[in-house]
Amino acid sequence: MNVSARWRRLPAYPLYVGLNAASWCFQLMAFPMLSVYYLTVVGMSPLQLAIVGAVLQATVLLGEVPTGVVADTYSRRLSVVLGVLLTGAGFALEGALPRFEVILLAQVVRGLGQTFLSGALTAWITDEVGEAQASAALLRGAQAGQLGGLAGNGLSAGLASIYVGLPILLGGVLLMGLAVVLAAAMPEQGFRPAARDPHPAAALAGTLRAGLGVVRAQPALLTVLGVALFWGIFGEGIDRFWEAHFLRGYAFPPLAGLQPVAWFSLFNLGAMLGSLAAVEATTRWLRRGGHQPLGPLLGVSTGLTSAAVLIFGLTGDFSVALAAFWASVLFSAATTPLTEIWLNRRLPAAVRATGLSLRGQVAAAGQLAGGLLLGVLATRVSVAAAIVAAAVALWPALAWLVGARAAEPPADAR
Repeated sequence: MNVSARWRRLPAYPLYVGLNAASWCFQLMAFPMLSVYYLTVVGMSPLQLAIVGAVLQATVLLGEVPTGVVADTYSRRLSVVLGVLLTGAGFALEGALPRFEVILLAQVVRGLGQTFLSGALTAWITDEVGEAQASAALLRGAQAGQLGGLAGNGLSAGLASIYVGLPILLGGVLLMGLAVVLAAAMPEQGFRPAARDPHPAAALAGTLRAGLGVVRAQPALLTVLGVALFWGIFGEGIDRFWEAHFLRGYAFPPLAGLQPVAWFSLFNLGAMLGSLAAVEATTRWLRRGGHQPLGPLLGVSTGLTSAAVLIFGLTGDFSVALAAFWASVLFSAATTPLTEIWLNRRLPAAVRATGLSLRGQVAAAGQLAGGLLLGVLATRVSVAAAIVAAAVALWPALAWLVGARAAEPPADAR
């Protein structure tokens, strides 16, 4: 009891930074090997890969409102602890029992974990350190998470050389251990419970009615939601099938005696470094204050992403495929900060939160539907065809961006 009380007095700021580093390290131990594990150990088909993704997305969609009650009404701290615990339990379950039905159950557990974490960790640190320090804490936490992810990716490669499921199992167990530490160490001094509809179904219906009203009142939201829908379809297709495309489409060249499974950590390492570089370059450009409307820039990054994925899906050369895959990650990563600024400019302040929430829900719906459709295509035609179709799914988003009239002010140095 005394130990617990002493741990709860840990300052929130360093605890938040350490939590980000540890959680991303443990998650990135598991993530790089998930699809490889599904394909080589569990023996899944492309359609089964899509079903796994659909179950995860459906759980997230259905769980957002009821799990949000915990964070807003009961405790941010409790929501974070449950989120980390369930995420770890999902990974551990997958790694321990390589059966398709168990993998599906694990998606439900892990999806619930995601919804408990969604927004709760940010809300917790903001409550604890105040809005004035929250931005600095979020930035440090993101940087710590990136470093932790790099370490986790390296550990994943070493553990997978022993057994592909080992980093998934161990990453899950470590996350569960982290949840126990958080239960003892996290303070919660600034939380003030908010009044909320106790009935999740009524809250969901109210959110839907409010969202439809916002769309009718703000035509610009149609562009936002349309772009989010097709990016969701694209993202789920790439996330589910890029590993299968490498495994089935190419013979891995020898490199320092690396086993084929270790190549996937190298793929992920290059993708992470490219993502970091793209986000840093884009952030610096925005801080310098460009004067171009962001809509056309988003169109360019969307077009380049689609082109890179088309090359990835069509080429028969391993080196070209790897370069195209890394390029697609770089271009899509550069899109993220541009999208956030673009949305903030197009959405009036009064409806901004609702608009952003709707955007996330529409993207998840695109991931759910697109993953299943592309899974059928991958099964009946080929995995390469599903990759090409994912690239083509970005074309409507590109057309929407090109056709949208730039109604936002010039870029500034925010």
